[in-house]
Amino acid sequence: MKKYNGLTILAMVILLVSSCTDEFLDKQPFAVTSSDAFFTSEQDALLAVNAAYEELKRFKHGGRNDVNAYDATGLMWSGNVHEHPDLVSTFGIVRTFTIQPTDNLANHNWWRGYVGIQRCNQVIQNVSEIENIDSGVRDRIIGEAYFLRGLYYHYLTMWYGGVPIVDRLLDPGQEEDFVIPRSTKEEILALVKSDLEKAESMLPTSYSGDDVGRATRGAAKALLLKVLLWQKDYPAALAKAQEIEGMGYSLVDEYTSLFDGSNENSSESVFEIQFAAVTGENTGSSLSLIYGPNGEGMVPNGGWGFVRPLPDLVNEYEEGDSRKSATVFEIGDTFTKNNGSVITFEDRVNGTGFGTRKYVTDPPSGTTVGINYAPQNFHEIRYAEVILLYAEALLRNGQKDAAVEQINRVRARPSVDLPLLDPGTLTDQQAWEALYHEYRVELALEARFGYALRRWGIASEWYASKAGIDSPLTEFENFKSGKDEVLPIPQRQIDFSDGTLDQNPGY
Repeated sequence: MKKYNGLTILAMVILLVSSCTDEFLDKQPFAVTSSDAFFTSEQDALLAVNAAYEELKRFKHGGRNDVNAYDATGLMWSGNVHEHPDLVSTFGIVRTFTIQPTDNLANHNWWRGYVGIQRCNQVIQNVSEIENIDSGVRDRIIGEAYFLRGLYYHYLTMWYGGVPIVDRLLDPGQEEDFVIPRSTKEEILALVKSDLEKAESMLPTSYSGDDVGRATRGAAKALLLKVLLWQKDYPAALAKAQEIEGMGYSLVDEYTSLFDGSNENSSESVFEIQFAAVTGENTGSSLSLIYGPNGEGMVPNGGWGFVRPLPDLVNEYEEGDSRKSATVFEIGDTFTKNNGSVITFEDRVNGTGFGTRKYVTDPPSGTTVGINYAPQNFHEIRYAEVILLYAEALLRNGQKDAAVEQINRVRARPSVDLPLLDPGTLTDQQAWEALYHEYRVELALEARFGYALRRWGIASEWYASKAGIDSPLTEFENFKSGKDEVLPIPQRQIDFSDGTLDQNPGY
């Protein structure tokens, strides 16, 4: 699918949104094109669904470079990092729980999520009407759109709780189409579940050639597993996890290879956001530049160092856990560039004493260096997380020993090879703590842990336990239970809705 990341997608993006303004509920044409003229062939359907994928590169980043698969909100909620001083007013307001309804990040997440949803709605509503298309390809494309719409809504409900349901194209001639009340979080999760079940039935288990990287049946099942855990439907979650076990996924031996671009779409990949470093096409990832240590010379332009790991995260790693050196730079660690030169990390900007290592790479030879030069994909869902979700489902169903066995699978990766936990010596609470630990270190800097804290229902106690540990760099004591589990509804959207949208409690 990487070959679709260039001009074909760009053309479709322009076609779908050229008539739009930059807001969702501003009563202007939203993702409306002359679909009767456009949706006439299989190629049109492919272009449309490719545009729905493209928004994944944009909707998860706020306040700076547009094309970026790193999830700013999830990172700041994780409690694992501190933002660059230049980003206090964009990222820092999330980390310190001081974000306001008028702040840009809240509105950015909302807007980008609904752009993705409406592109999916274009596909779902129009592709079924195309006559000049293979029926199997048609169903697969619609299944991809259902998966992507479920993914976008999944994030919207994690960010805001209940949001408006827009499951059709909006009519710019109908005023009431743009005044949509919020549905409850439970209703949104039910919609996501329905979309993913449709995707399960329509998607293939794998692809070949240029289509590698598209949503698969396994991706739909894995996201559905997470949604079922959010819904607290624990028996169904356990059954779904067991279904995935028979689909042929496996952990790769070398943990580092997942993040340096050398092991793309591997056996551990369930769903990756695809990037390709193609000179002049602006199709690479900005992860390496934006999160590379600031001023160290490891990456072009010195690296921007937007996020810096906190000491408490580094201290979470057990002695001998090789994932630490694959995830963070400590003072004195070295980085070898493609030309053979060796850079030693010094924390030159007086940050936290640590730098981000995961996803940081030197540009491939011959690449024209810009912001989006990095070639590696971003793991939206990888099998290691699915195994830990399986463990979570087992714990919720009272199967502690079996859950610990799943946690041990992650610890036993050959390049990690940590001592296995003995289920017989662990209490239920200790098994949960083992899951929290493994989730935090295995997925560190992948913007997962902050969401998991909320799914587990322990955000308040976890932030309280960390308050002051890395002072003055953290302000965990600002967290207010019942408020800071979600972001504020953007004030701009409330204003555009003529008050139909109500604000989240506490904002």
